[in-house]
Formats: sequence, C-alpha cells, structure tokens
Amino acid sequence: MKFILLIQICSIISSSCMAPVEIGPGYEEYSKCTLDGYTKSLEFLNALEEKTINEQQIYTKFYCKPITNT
Repeated sequence: MKFILLIQICSIISSSCMAPVEIGPGYEEYSKCTLDGYTKSLEFLNALEEKTINEQQIYTKFYCKPITNT
C-alpha cells in the first residue's frame, strides 16, 4: 500500500486551516511518510515570516492517507 502526505497550515487566531497540500508521488511505507511529515512541516514554517507566525499563531498539521488503486 502507498501513502500520500497531506500538510495543512493553520492559524489559532483565525481558527482555520488552509486546504491540505499533497506532497510527493507517494510513499511505500507509512513510517517514511509520517517522518517526512515532520521535515516538510518544518520547511513550510521556515518559509514563513516570523512575524506572520507570531501574529497568526501558525502551526502545521499533517497526515498520511492511503492511496487506493482503482
């Protein structure tokens, strides 16, 4: 089974999250997907301005969704 990584950028201030972003073509193992979720989340946060993160209280959430072959 393959997995796709989905990451969302969220704001505590606005109590909302952006639509999830799909990362990569897929992962062969769940463990690789979830570990990469932490790395990619950090990359997303590092790309934002510190002021924005502080003012909007930005955080990320991610999950690995199984890809079903149809």
